[in-house]
Amino acid sequence: MDSSIYGISWSRDSSLVVSVARGGNLAFWRTRENKKIAEMMVLDYWTMCCSLSPSGRLIATGGTRNDVYVDIVKEGTYKQIITPTFRNMSGHRGYLSSCEFIDEIQLVTSSGDGYCILWDVEMGRAVHYFKKHKSDCMSVSVNPIDRNLFISGSCDMKVCLWDLRMKKCVNSFKGHHSHDINAVKFFPNGLGFVTGSEDLTCKLFDLRVERPLTTFSNDELNEPISSVCFSKSGRILFASHGPSIIAWDTLTGKMNCEIAKLNIKCSCLEVSPDGSALAAGSWDHFLRIFA
Repeated sequence: MDSSIYGISWSRDSSLVVSVARGGNLAFWRTRENKKIAEMMVLDYWTMCCSLSPSGRLIATGGTRNDVYVDIVKEGTYKQIITPTFRNMSGHRGYLSSCEFIDEIQLVTSSGDGYCILWDVEMGRAVHYFKKHKSDCMSVSVNPIDRNLFISGSCDMKVCLWDLRMKKCVNSFKGHHSHDINAVKFFPNGLGFVTGSEDLTCKLFDLRVERPLTTFSNDELNEPISSVCFSKSGRILFASHGPSIIAWDTLTGKMNCEIAKLNIKCSCLEVSPDGSALAAGSWDHFLRIFA
C-alpha cells in the first residue's frame, strides 16, 4: 500500500480482503497466497471506509467527498473492476465514516453530519435518513442475525439501535462513556454489541437487559480505541488501542494478550467470516493478517 489504511472488508468466503487507503487506493488481497491480485483508484482521495456486498460483486467506498461510490467487480473474479463508477450517490453533508451492505441492494452508511442513510444501490438513491445523534456518527454495524436492525455510534457518546422496518430508533444507550464512541460492532448472536471509545474503554452491552455487562480497560493501555470486532464464537474481543492490538476475554472481562504492537495507529480490524483470521489495517501502510 502507498499510504495509511483506513478501511478493510472481507469476502464472504474468507479468501479475500479489500483495503482502502489515503490517496484513493483500493486493493484486493488474496490472503492465503499473500499477494495483491487487483488494484484501482477510487474517486475520493481521502477514502475512509469500504464494504463488499455479500456476493462480492459490488464494492462500496466513501470518505471526505461525502458521496458513496459503488463499483462492480466483474463476475466476482476480482481481476477487473468495471469503470466508470456504477453508482455515485449523494445525500450526506459530511464525510463518510463507515458503510456496510445489508444485502445486494441495500447499504447503510454513517457520516460526520450525524446522519445514517439507508441506500438503494440498484436505484442509486437514498431511501431513508436516520437522525438522532447530535454529533459526528462514527460507525455502523448491521445485526448478523436480523438484518433489519443496525446500530450506530457517535461522538455524542451515544449508541442508537435502528429498525429498518419502522425506520426509526427503537432504543438508545447513553451515559456509559465519557468521550466519543469511535467504533461499534454487533455480537455474533445478534443479542449484544460492543463499543470502543476515546475514553480508553470498550463496553459489552446486552440488548435484553439494555445496559453494559462488561467494561474492558487496562491502566497500561492509554490510547483511544479506534476499531473493535469479535471472534466467530464471540469469546474473544479484538480492539485496537492506538498501535496495540488487544485480545480480551468476553467471559471474564480480562485482557487475554497483546497480539501485536505496531509503530503507529492500527485503524481498522475485522475477523474473517469463517473465523480463521484477523485482518488489521494501520497508518504504517501495512495490511496484516493474523491466523
